[in-house]
Amino acid sequence: MKRHTVALAGASGYTGMEVLRIAISHPGISITELYGASSAGKTIQELVPAFEGYYDLFIHHMSSIADTKADAVIMALPHGESAALVDALLANGYKGKIVDIGSDHRSDCRAIYGLVEAFRDSLLGADFVANPGCFATAIQLGVKPLSDAGLIDQAFVTGVTGSSGSGATPSSTTHSSSRIGNLKAYKVFEHQHLDEIRHTVGVPVHFVPVSGPFVRGIWITIQATLNQEADVDALFANAYGSSPMVRLRQGLPELKPVIGTNFADIGWVVQGNHIVVGVAIDNLGKGAAGQALQNLNLMLGLPETTGLLTPPQLL
Repeated sequence: MKRHTVALAGASGYTGMEVLRIAISHPGISITELYGASSAGKTIQELVPAFEGYYDLFIHHMSSIADTKADAVIMALPHGESAALVDALLANGYKGKIVDIGSDHRSDCRAIYGLVEAFRDSLLGADFVANPGCFATAIQLGVKPLSDAGLIDQAFVTGVTGSSGSGATPSSTTHSSSRIGNLKAYKVFEHQHLDEIRHTVGVPVHFVPVSGPFVRGIWITIQATLNQEADVDALFANAYGSSPMVRLRQGLPELKPVIGTNFADIGWVVQGNHIVVGVAIDNLGKGAAGQALQNLNLMLGLPETTGLLTPPQLL
């Protein structure tokens, strides 16, 4: 298998580190260039000792990324920081593949929206992909089969997320002392991922995000009223039967089996005309770095699971 070269911007952030971790065992790509801002001038193993023996890469300043000759660029940057870099790449004549994990291009008509299970055909060979948000990924995977079939008129969602979703820079509301032993709702009905969800889900979604007392993972429940009788088992089987990174579960899924993986586990319970759908993903996996590499696989013409079939931590 040909190994494609990849430049990674934002290597010292949580998502960038996860891209590097997964890429170690990916047979089709090699991370050959790293770019950063405050981390520039150091090596990745200085910043992340766990990578000693796996990588020996110098981190270049972000301003020089427009000169890259890598086959692909992955942007693993905070929201609002990748747009100018992508513009600089394109203005400099860059002809490779671009995956933006941040939010800057999710409503940009130049980029394909990278929810693989919904837009796989459009992603094959694409040049520019905007990775979905982590909550948006989980919610869309659970809601879309029902809304696309016209079975629901609205959805009520509660989602619990780990602290790594807030990024590597601590704040008074996100560091461990405010989260351990605690649950706290935030941005009720106003979460930024609702904007992209509205573009792909044809019903109103009422969303309550919750900060959870753990590091990795997203666990959501979707409640809705079915407006007609339906074979929900067959509906989800048809929706995801050809999607290798979705696992359909009996009952509502648990969080732990997806941590460290790119899988989305989906299950449901129906009582009368009321349905509860549960979705579990790793926010750094299927919600960010894993899905970015799944997208890149399709962009490069590789099987979408290449490098992604790693088992979770069992204990």
